Amino acid sequence: MGTLFAVLVNMQAATSDLGSSNVVTLIDFIHIIAIIYIFVTATLLVYTRFLSEAGQGKSSRYLMRRVAVPILAGSFVVLNMIVIAHAAIVG
Repeated sequence: MGTLFAVLVNMQAATSDLGSSNVVTLIDFIHIIAIIYIFVTATLLVYTRFLSEAGQGKSSRYLMRRVAVPILAGSFVVLNMIVIAHAAIVG
């Protein structure tokens, strides 16, 4: 939950530095994406913890190391690249 707090504080600092607006800015959108990814990751961690406690540690490790981490990391980078490229094109 420390990462969620850090993202929220960073979002607040960015808003105060850039000024508030009534629309979702690029900075806000990137922070919202990060918050969503934090919640998804936390949910996966809880699920894999339950798997481990149920004696399915091998499945838990496979899910996190081979499936979840590569998909989440890759999609986070690609999604942010798309959002930034869209903002650069549209203006």
